[in-house]
Amino acid sequence: MSASVVEIVFVIDASASMQPCFDGLARHLEQFLKPLQGFNFRTRLGLVALKVGRSSGGGRLVDTITLPGGLDPIYEPGGRDALFTDSSDNFIKRLRSVTLSGDENNLLALDMALDFPFGPLGKTRRVVAMFSDERLEDGAVIDAEIGRIPDLIKKVGDRRVLLFVAAPNSPALEALGSTDGCQMQMVDGGDGLSSVDFGKLMGQMAKSISVTSLQGNEVAYERALFGQDAWGSSEGSFEGMR
Repeated sequence: MSASVVEIVFVIDASASMQPCFDGLARHLEQFLKPLQGFNFRTRLGLVALKVGRSSGGGRLVDTITLPGGLDPIYEPGGRDALFTDSSDNFIKRLRSVTLSGDENNLLALDMALDFPFGPLGKTRRVVAMFSDERLEDGAVIDAEIGRIPDLIKKVGDRRVLLFVAAPNSPALEALGSTDGCQMQMVDGGDGLSSVDFGKLMGQMAKSISVTSLQGNEVAYERALFGQDAWGSSEGSFEGMR
């Protein structure tokens, strides 16, 4: 049976510089959806927008923004229906509601997206599209997280995810580019992706998704590579904001 559903999680750096990216995605989302609808795909949209600040104790304060609210629905049973929407209007409204601030942690955001409860492979093309104006290993990323990049690469393959990344070139991006089904768009750093032609980029993504399907069965994979499924509101240096 060929896949009839596309489930795509947009992973967006929600740090202070990224307003042009949020605006570009909101304006050009239909240029992503219309080609897929022409191929009779049902498209479901998910979101991970992540920013990092500092707590009063000096720890990292991680604000995870999904469609229903925060981090919990990714790791709690029954979160699937809330994490995806068929409505482009609802998705755009959520994009426009995000307040940008702080720093980025793209490795953590990508891992959260890879943990989404995607539909079965036989019926679903699983897609993650990540956007940032900073290198993947920069920002509020610690050495221990950089050391898990090989595990992230393996997880992309284990989950049979088509991965699109728009970010500045870096060793981490080049490593991700070695993954089957990964497509990269090199961008300028620090400008919020203001120089990106989002209409063209979104159209290219839709075309690639319509003709590419990763085959095989999903294998066992490690959830929450950075332990985020166990974070609490006052847990050590990691604190989950809502």
